[in-house]
Amino acid sequence: MGLIAQFLTALFSNLLVWFSSRVTKQVGMTIFAITVITSLSLALYLSIKGLVAGLVMYITNEWILMGMGLLWPSNAEACITAIFTAELAVYIYRHKRAVYWGSVSK
Repeated sequence: MGLIAQFLTALFSNLLVWFSSRVTKQVGMTIFAITVITSLSLALYLSIKGLVAGLVMYITNEWILMGMGLLWPSNAEACITAIFTAELAVYIYRHKRAVYWGSVSK
């Protein structure tokens, strides 16, 4: 009876170690992907905002500024950033899917 208990204990502990190491890798990669997407989106948003602010600072003609206000809405930076973030998320998803299906033996 003692040998069966030792066997089951070793079996369940090895399964727990395998499962936890696999989950840890997946959670780590997911957190890394979220961090990359967030940092790149923030960098893009701030750079677009800075470029537009710098452009508006040097334009002195009031008519050009009004025309720019008509062509460039107030939420344009957020829209461009959202589009870029969605494209980046799709790219990371497709890459992870290709890597996963490439590593699975048939």
